[in-house]
Amino acid sequence: MGVNVRNYINFSIRHVVYRNRNNVLGTSINTTFQNLRKKIVSFIHKDLKSKYYRSKLLNKVDKFEETFLTGNALGQILNHELILFDPP
Repeated sequence: MGVNVRNYINFSIRHVVYRNRNNVLGTSINTTFQNLRKKIVSFIHKDLKSKYYRSKLLNKVDKFEETFLTGNALGQILNHELILFDPP
């Protein structure tokens, strides 16, 4: 996983946590963690899809793949479609 992907994931986590800092996401630490994790994964998936479709319109899919899909850590492109992986 490249530096750009690590920075992107780190930014996404900080962004979602900061936006939800005043929200009650659960009654226990485990439910709060699980709900926050779902929000982070959802944010990353939506953001990557929008970045993919934008790069597709600009004919820069290779640059998108090089920047965000290094080592197929987050997903891959098969038959001109973005397939995103869920974290373990």
